[in-house]
Amino acid sequence: MPSFSAVCRGLGATAAAATLVAALGVPALADAKMVEDPRDTPDVMDLAEVEHGHRTTFGGGYVLTHTLRTHDAWGDDLFYGARWDFFLPDGDRAPDRSLLLGRNSDGSFSAEMENSRDVIGFANVWRPDDRSIRVEFPRRLLGKRVKSYRWKLYLSYPCSRDEDVQCEPTTPDTHEGKILHRL
Repeated sequence: MPSFSAVCRGLGATAAAATLVAALGVPALADAKMVEDPRDTPDVMDLAEVEHGHRTTFGGGYVLTHTLRTHDAWGDDLFYGARWDFFLPDGDRAPDRSLLLGRNSDGSFSAEMENSRDVIGFANVWRPDDRSIRVEFPRRLLGKRVKSYRWKLYLSYPCSRDEDVQCEPTTPDTHEGKILHRL
């Protein structure tokens, strides 16, 4: 299996990377949005939907949540990594932050937020069920005054035919393939 950092960094260069779009509401989170994706590959990790949302903490801060869900159940060993790129409303086409999600050598999941130079924080990672993985992180990792952002997801897993080849599912695009999240 490729290393966590190699997979996450390599995802940005992959032309066939998954791009996800927000569309429907999800209960319990403010401005929660979800998009469904039809089964378009035979792979176990074919994306079924993605969601984002946020909630206020007891201390008055915001916690941002992003979830990916596949059509089929999958074991942790099939997950190579994922990367969420975040674009702040400054007009720049380069991502302002990237959340790199992967598996550690002990099999656990971890996620770290980076700006263009440094790791600036970490996210909580868990699997709500056998088809999903969710990350949650404080809004301050995107900036104290951020009122909205756009995001894009890249997912990597072994193709069913060859473990050395990485596959990436695809979904419909809007606004340059980025999903808008208003806070």
